[in-house]
Amino acid sequence: MNASPSSPAQGNKVFYTGVLPPIKDYITEALIFPGTNAREPYEKQARFSFVFRVISGGREIARTAPQSCDEKGHVRINIDACMKGKSETAPSFALVEVESSADIPVSFYFAHIHRNTGIYYPAPAMMFMGDIIYPHIHAQQLENALFWPGVYYTSNTEFQLAVINPYEVPMSIEASGWHNTKGTCSSGMIRISPQECKWLPLDIWVPKSWRDDGQPISVSVAAQFKLVAEMVLINRSNGVITSTDHLHTYHLH
Repeated sequence: MNASPSSPAQGNKVFYTGVLPPIKDYITEALIFPGTNAREPYEKQARFSFVFRVISGGREIARTAPQSCDEKGHVRINIDACMKGKSETAPSFALVEVESSADIPVSFYFAHIHRNTGIYYPAPAMMFMGDIIYPHIHAQQLENALFWPGVYYTSNTEFQLAVINPYEVPMSIEASGWHNTKGTCSSGMIRISPQECKWLPLDIWVPKSWRDDGQPISVSVAAQFKLVAEMVLINRSNGVITSTDHLHTYHLH
């Protein structure tokens, strides 16, 4: 049986994903040195292969040719090479298939560079196994609910929540805001279609009185499957993304 983004990884194939900024405005690259994990602490020799796919509007619009290296080498992925003559139909996300000859994890970041200004921001590649058939396990590990603390509103910065549904079935999410004195607010239930990336500006569902009082709020998101979400910070004057961060799991002690 072949592995797919909606089934458990087969063998040593795993999937990574991440939000892509508008491709017409940004160059996206990833420089991956898998040997960092192969030598320390595993001390193994291995062969790694990578395929980078661009998903937009529920379908694959581009992919890179497979690239491979051993634990002493590296792989450089640039999506411009596979996007020539193609365009996005909706917000996009990356889906990276990683396969290794040994049971060795790979961690890496995407580099996003604004074409006009040269402004750079890194973004994490987040692993998901596609195992929607085990939702109770993710719920027990609190991977179905993520949070991002300390949103400080300013006149210059817009906050948008970007949520990826990398699965081949629809999912529903609910985002909540938490204020120290004013309680909670909600985005309401939002449906995300299969293999869709949805951007949710906090300006739309967080009350204006919260945004104007100078106090921080925290944001949480809940779904029925393992979540993949990022908080994106955007300069209001020019629309350039200044930074992003993945949402975090809750830890109970």
